[in-house]
Amino acid sequence: MSAERGNRRILLADDSPAIHADFQKILAPVATGAGAALANARAAFTGEAVANDAPAAPRFELESALQGQEALEHTHAALEEGRPFAMAFVDVRMPPGWDGIETIERLWEVDGRVQVVICTAYSDHTWTETFERLGRPDNLLILKKPFDPVEVLQLASALTEKWNVTSSMERLLETVRAAEREARSYASSLETVNRALEASKAAAERNSAMKTELLVRLSDEVAGKVGAVIGHVEHARGLPAGDEELVEQLESIFTSGRHLADTLDDVVDLTRLEAGDLDLERRECSPAELAREVAERFAEQASAQGIALGITVAEDVPPRLQTDPGRVGQVLGTLVENALGHTEQGTVRLDVGVEATDDWRSSIVIFTVSDTGCGVCDEKLPALFEPFGCRRESGGGGGLSLAFSRRIARSLGGDITVARNESRGASFTLKLAAGERRSIGA
Repeated sequence: MSAERGNRRILLADDSPAIHADFQKILAPVATGAGAALANARAAFTGEAVANDAPAAPRFELESALQGQEALEHTHAALEEGRPFAMAFVDVRMPPGWDGIETIERLWEVDGRVQVVICTAYSDHTWTETFERLGRPDNLLILKKPFDPVEVLQLASALTEKWNVTSSMERLLETVRAAEREARSYASSLETVNRALEASKAAAERNSAMKTELLVRLSDEVAGKVGAVIGHVEHARGLPAGDEELVEQLESIFTSGRHLADTLDDVVDLTRLEAGDLDLERRECSPAELAREVAERFAEQASAQGIALGITVAEDVPPRLQTDPGRVGQVLGTLVENALGHTEQGTVRLDVGVEATDDWRSSIVIFTVSDTGCGVCDEKLPALFEPFGCRRESGGGGGLSLAFSRRIARSLGGDITVARNESRGASFTLKLAAGERRSIGA
């Protein structure tokens, strides 16, 4: 249909072929001269001569149906083609099939927007019955036979124009609704972006504050270690050579210096790790050997403190582990040293076990360092792995080592968790994926 003319498609349902011919002459005449349609219509009904000076009448696209069932089929086909009828002329009496009232009911079930004119010359249905069945819709008019061609033209022009105006308004309304939905979506997106920006700003402020606090605490810790070294050196200068106290002072200097060096190493490593510049290697190593090497490294310190340092390796622990053995040894060393530092008497244990996964080809190696020391209160657990974020019951601080260790573990695809022991002390657990199991001889 032409976009300029709009929809001028009309369905005619009448059982009389003569009526179809008359409507064809009125609504879609073959002649196309000025006033030809109106002139032909009047000539068809009155026998008057054709007037060539009459105003031009609009042309309509007319489709005919002799029965109500056929009219319904045409309506279905028109909707499927995307070319619906703007209006329909429906005769009340169309034997032997549906009458006009039932035909209109069925047409409206399929397309409720079509404008309908009932054409009748008989009183088959009273107006009350008609309105009871069809209601009083605004798209229904009644045309009594015999009718004037001008009436038919006026009805066709007015009702098709009404259909087109209504359709235009519906499209305009849908455009407005779409614009409103788009505006709401845009506003919602802006609100989401604003919330994300506010969250990012808050996170940046927290990170900035944490870094500031880190630098302050780091300065305090380094200054404390340096002050201890200076104090021991000053004291040692006044002691005679060979004095046992001098030896103890020198040992204290060595220990403080080592802690200072470890702290500075942690700062460098943590900074590089946060910046993504810390290199981690992946190669095969033995979980059992890693644990034994760490236990041997701290055996002398544990003995000097009077603490029993034990190690157990479960039989089902995988013989090989794909990871960075140097960093894993560093993390285990931090956990054992932390346990020794917070245990005055009793034991520190390093146990190696395995945990199954949903994939039978892989497993998780578990390193657990447990002690009988002061333990950790529950409210301090979340902050224990933050830089200088928490101190255990004895007052000792985790410093940077625990924070760095957890970050290393996560960079290796694992994690570190902590829990209070039922009796006394705490247990730190390092979990690492062992990778796929190899078959014998592989």
